[in-house]
Amino acid sequence: SGTGKELIARALHLLGTRKHQPFIALNMAAIPADLVESALFGHEKGAFTGAYQRQSGAFEQAEGGTLFLDEIGDMPLHAQTRLLRVLQEGTYAPIGSARHHSSNVRIITATHRNLQDAVMQGSFREDLFYRLHVVPLVMPPLRARAEDIPYLAEHFLQAAHAQNMPLKHLSTSATLALMQHRWPGNVRELKHLILRLVTSSPRPEIRAEDVHDLLVPQARAKRQELEASKPASDEDNAAAEALRSLEQTIHQALKHGVMQLSPHAKLYDVLMPCFERPLIQLALNESNGSQVKAAKRLGINRNTLRSKLAQLNSEQPS
Repeated sequence: SGTGKELIARALHLLGTRKHQPFIALNMAAIPADLVESALFGHEKGAFTGAYQRQSGAFEQAEGGTLFLDEIGDMPLHAQTRLLRVLQEGTYAPIGSARHHSSNVRIITATHRNLQDAVMQGSFREDLFYRLHVVPLVMPPLRARAEDIPYLAEHFLQAAHAQNMPLKHLSTSATLALMQHRWPGNVRELKHLILRLVTSSPRPEIRAEDVHDLLVPQARAKRQELEASKPASDEDNAAAEALRSLEQTIHQALKHGVMQLSPHAKLYDVLMPCFERPLIQLALNESNGSQVKAAKRLGINRNTLRSKLAQLNSEQPS
């Protein structure tokens, strides 16, 4: 959740041949189960109690364009059956009507659930899953694409200014602090944090301490909750101490080296090789030099590992 699935759906719509036609978004999780079919296909006057007038559904509203069904994993089974029929036959009938309408829409669906697990559990139709699972796209969590954070943060700062909020900018250390956060709420969490920073920071420049003031209490509370529920082993204590040592090393590097760079220096490009080189070497050592095994250990594909090795080797002093 919060990775930007609807933004990607809108981008697909705007980049396609249907861009001048409607884009209709419907969140299945936000609609009561007994109203889902009405929201999708519409209803006629008197079709059920409270149906005082005819209401068009999302399929009719999106005709010729794109229908984005968010949180498709929360769609009730009876509505799944009707959706499957529309996808197979290309027609639908509003509730209370015997007249079928032809449908010409592009369907994009999104979910934060594992639909294959839902199929196994019987909460999602297998035939519908395969109908929808044509071109799957995975939106990675923000922590897996930290290099996006400076650009997203700048975008949200400019968006806030466009809404008559003070124009602020991030210091280099503040940007690094944002890149180090795990972002359980993903892009949505980053957006809300930037808005809080714009309204709470007393200076035009947002500093690292401003970021930590908002993030650290939250992180400390989660850490204390975990520590209270699970006694720490000697191995856990050693790992925590090693992590604290690493954090101190980063801060020292910033204090005595990186912070002397120009304000426009690419901090991510400067720091990442310092971490990637020993990390890749460790993975290669564990796998006895096998790049395939090392890439799997690192969680990246082999081509990415080869590219990083070539880049790091080119950066070695001659």
